Amino acid sequence: MKKLIFFWAILLSFPVILKAQSGTPVPVSISSFDATSTNNFNKLFWKTACSLDYANFEIQRSYNGNDYTTINAFSADRFRCQQPFDFSDSNANQLSGRIFYRLKVGDIDGRIYNSKIVSVLTHGEGLEINSFTPTLVTGSASLSISSSVNDDAVISIVNVQGMIVSSQKIRLNKGVNNIQIKTAVLQSGKYWLKLVNSKTALKTVQFIKQ
Repeated sequence: MKKLIFFWAILLSFPVILKAQSGTPVPVSISSFDATSTNNFNKLFWKTACSLDYANFEIQRSYNGNDYTTINAFSADRFRCQQPFDFSDSNANQLSGRIFYRLKVGDIDGRIYNSKIVSVLTHGEGLEINSFTPTLVTGSASLSISSSVNDDAVISIVNVQGMIVSSQKIRLNKGVNNIQIKTAVLQSGKYWLKLVNSKTALKTVQFIKQ
């Protein structure tokens, strides 16, 4: 009987242990990461939350979205991590097109945390959808847009029958723009988000409303 009681005591202790482990905070987290472009350089902005004495940062750049090169690396202590970061990339705008950036953050135990990817458009009059998250939506979603110029645009949501169920006009700033898309009024199903600027450049992304 004593062995049986001891066995059940061990089993009952497992959920508590697992809950404590799952609730452990991540040592380094990137709360925001954005980029903007000027005629001479691209500028990155980010904020972190750090529970370590210091963290290692790598700023990485890509011209195709797949192959990244580290263009700057540094360490920051806990006090510095409480302050906003910024970095100017003065070597990127020599080529026209879309340029991608990401952050790699490492802690003292060698664990690596990657940021989301942001992009900017240099020269020309380009328009790109960087991301739409989450793609399985319940209430609202975050839309990230890169524009090479200040411009007006229209966001439309289209259902599977091809009907526009909502539409809104927005003002795009040169660089990265983050827009909240409200979907609470949409019925469950598949939709397409369409983005059109004043130059009639069209970009689309698909999502599902739960």
